[in-house]
Amino acid sequence: MSGITITDGAFGCGDMLARRLTDLLGWRYLREEALIESVQHYRVARAIPTGMFELRAPWWNRLVENHALYRIALQAALCDTAQGGSFVYHGVAGQEIVPQMRQILRIFLVVPNEHRVEQVRLTKGLSGERAKRWLADMDRTTDRRFKAIFGVGWRDPSRYDCVLNTSKFSVETTARLIINLTQQIECQPTRQSEQTFHDFLLEGRIRAALLTSDNTCRMDLKVDVHNRLVHVSGFLFPLEYDFKKEIVRVIEAVPGVNKVTSDIRLLPNDDSVPAIPENSLY
Repeated sequence: MSGITITDGAFGCGDMLARRLTDLLGWRYLREEALIESVQHYRVARAIPTGMFELRAPWWNRLVENHALYRIALQAALCDTAQGGSFVYHGVAGQEIVPQMRQILRIFLVVPNEHRVEQVRLTKGLSGERAKRWLADMDRTTDRRFKAIFGVGWRDPSRYDCVLNTSKFSVETTARLIINLTQQIECQPTRQSEQTFHDFLLEGRIRAALLTSDNTCRMDLKVDVHNRLVHVSGFLFPLEYDFKKEIVRVIEAVPGVNKVTSDIRLLPNDDSVPAIPENSLY
């Protein structure tokens, strides 16, 4: 299984490029909107609209309460939708919710601002100056929210494998350049990278199970998967600590899990009291 993630910001040409890539490669097209809809299934910010970076977002204050859970839900949703084979994903957050591995190519498109402004003008019926202001507000909102959720900037070139300027190349040429990259030895999966990817998908299914369970849906847990062996760790409040066996039970019920170990600790009521370690199967 392989994948391509494309990031271009609002009103870029990433959608056209993603569609052309899926036509040429025969891969599935995963859109950010579908991912956001899937996130609602995991009981995190249920009222999120079709884009998490819309300017008017009354749900944002609710989401701020736990960015970590939202990141987890995004990853779980992507894993759910990526089960069927190789994919092309178009959306702002793709490069952050897919781990860095050789068979996943992370693309950032630099789109001329004039093109984006013209698309805003035509789509929203705004004058040129108002379209520029709207787009500037949108970019600031995206930057702020993305950093709040992921802790990095979405326009940081170091987060990507390849940066392409669409003022230089047409969509067709860009698509064929990307396909050429996917065929290079550096992008070909190895036995180890395939296992890493399968572990990533299993981790997503585990996170989905934890998020949809009534007893574990609000817990911020760390899940590590290696060759279908799962280790879960984290700190729980006293009222949550009784569910430590339930956490393991939920994970063990996920298809593909071979064994579960845990290191779940109790948060102390006082900073001077050390946390209680627990290293066992339960």
